[in-house]
Amino acid sequence: MTDETTLTHPRTPPALRALMDAEYDYADGYGVDFEPYPELEPVAETASWFRSWTGNPDVMGEQLRPFGQDGSGGYVCSWVVREGRELADQPVVFIGSEGEVALLAADAADALWFFAQGWGPLDVPLTYAGGLQLGPAAPLGELDEERVVRPVPELLEAAERLAPGRRRAPARIVADAEAAGLPDLRAWVDGLCR
Repeated sequence: MTDETTLTHPRTPPALRALMDAEYDYADGYGVDFEPYPELEPVAETASWFRSWTGNPDVMGEQLRPFGQDGSGGYVCSWVVREGRELADQPVVFIGSEGEVALLAADAADALWFFAQGWGPLDVPLTYAGGLQLGPAAPLGELDEERVVRPVPELLEAAERLAPGRRRAPARIVADAEAAGLPDLRAWVDGLCR
């Protein structure tokens, strides 16, 4: 059993720190629906909600390190699945309040570029149990015409400083994460559910 004292990620990586310190424009529902936390969520808190979310009293949730949420209570997390790697090298995922999941980025640097360009966790297709996929009506990369995409200047500056040369379109960031050979997020979550 893992607790906070045995985790190997005591420090928030600079790219995640930049995401957590930025201000996001919700624009009355047409902007980025993301509310960052001031610090990584404690493992005990993650365990509490993840047990309820999965219906599994045995899960600890130590593989998820939430650093923010959307307005409905879905979590944006680093997903600790790359054994022996730092938190900055772990993929960033969305675990929604209604059972939906999405892979957002292959690591913290890509997540920084994803958010810096004005995208958020609800701008990608979300996968529900059974493989049902919902999300933006348009193909990935083409958002609803009413959606206001405004780059976040402070994040663009941080991304240029912390991850130079990593800038790609948000749709490419998600596609690259999906092609990175990571475990299947939906299968992982479904395997924990009771």
